[in-house]
Amino acid sequence: MIYISELIILIVVFISLYFVVFWLIVFFEQENFSSRRKILRRKPIVSIAIPVYNEEDTITSTLQSVLNLNYPQKKLEIIVVNDGSTDKTEQRVLDMKKKNNFIKLISHKNIGKGASLNRALKVAKGKFFVCLDADSYVHKDALLHLLPHFKDRKVACSLPLMKSKKPLNLLQKMQFTEYLVNIFYKKIMGFLHCIPVAPGPFSVFRKNVLIKLDGYEEDNLTEDLEMTLRLQKHNYKIIQDMKAEVYTTTPLNLKSFFKQRKRWYKGGFFNALKYKKMMFNPKYGDFGIMQLPLLIISGMIGISTVLVTLYTSLKPHVKNLLNLRLVDFDIWTFIQNIRFNFNILDLNFANLIVFLIMFSISILILNLSYKLTRENISKYGRTHIIFFLFFYFFMLGISWILLFPELFQKKQEW
Repeated sequence: MIYISELIILIVVFISLYFVVFWLIVFFEQENFSSRRKILRRKPIVSIAIPVYNEEDTITSTLQSVLNLNYPQKKLEIIVVNDGSTDKTEQRVLDMKKKNNFIKLISHKNIGKGASLNRALKVAKGKFFVCLDADSYVHKDALLHLLPHFKDRKVACSLPLMKSKKPLNLLQKMQFTEYLVNIFYKKIMGFLHCIPVAPGPFSVFRKNVLIKLDGYEEDNLTEDLEMTLRLQKHNYKIIQDMKAEVYTTTPLNLKSFFKQRKRWYKGGFFNALKYKKMMFNPKYGDFGIMQLPLLIISGMIGISTVLVTLYTSLKPHVKNLLNLRLVDFDIWTFIQNIRFNFNILDLNFANLIVFLIMFSISILILNLSYKLTRENISKYGRTHIIFFLFFYFFMLGISWILLFPELFQKKQEW
């Protein structure tokens, strides 16, 4: 008899293996995965919008990274949108503006990130529009790598290679690995036009496309995800670049981590529902048939993984607790009478084989991710790799569980 928990495990394993193997097949079918660098001969005007809310600790460094871009300053328009900051963010920007008068500052009461980006979009003069989060730092050659993709007139957006900036603790090091794996997958997704999100740090858009689509949705929890889904709905191309590096600050503690992930998953859930008509619709190709449903299915997989893991881990100990009660909780006597009778034939070889297959594939993907993002897998040691493989996805599942109490609170938060 197959128990419900075992059935759930089988379903989760099947879905996970199916998609992993599918993306690996797509990867190995691409002969020119690492394409040659395209030369940017004409340098158009580029508008870089930096929405800020209480970013006094990071905004100066972020602006300096933009000023250091290997791009003519007369072709750069830097627009900082101060969304009602209550700290010294505005003063930090004004200090930078004194030395670089082409920096524009727009200040208003707190209206949200999407609305702030729209304010910048209205005054932007560039042919291309870039959003840069105020806690991110861009490599000097980023624009030289991202802009040539727009030679294809169907391309509406090109994405940078986003990495975690100088991880300090175990949690940040795991996020460092996660970002590299995500970039690896997004590059493959790009081959099938399945990229689901253009992240805040330095995604480049055709400005006329953003205007044509009426700009960013102002009351959306994850405006970057919503905009990407809108681009997919109108069949625009989105390209993942593998050379334009941008570095972003990641949560330092679990409280910040779970807050960030709840916002991401909540936004993903609502946006998936908003564009539900695209799901399983062949009109939208692989994105509608496969990628969009994954925004919701991934949450179900995460929650199921956590609940089944807890159930299977705690179930054997229920009997031990009952036995402890029989001896009046005399723990020492109970421990003395424990006998370990291990027999190799008692192992569930089917589960063991599945585990070894999944573990081997995970190692393969990790190595490919580090290789294609030009990172050394031992750069920050190997301890975090072990925790990433065995515990990190459990943490992501917990994020989905913590999301439920506030699932229907749609208030925008930075």
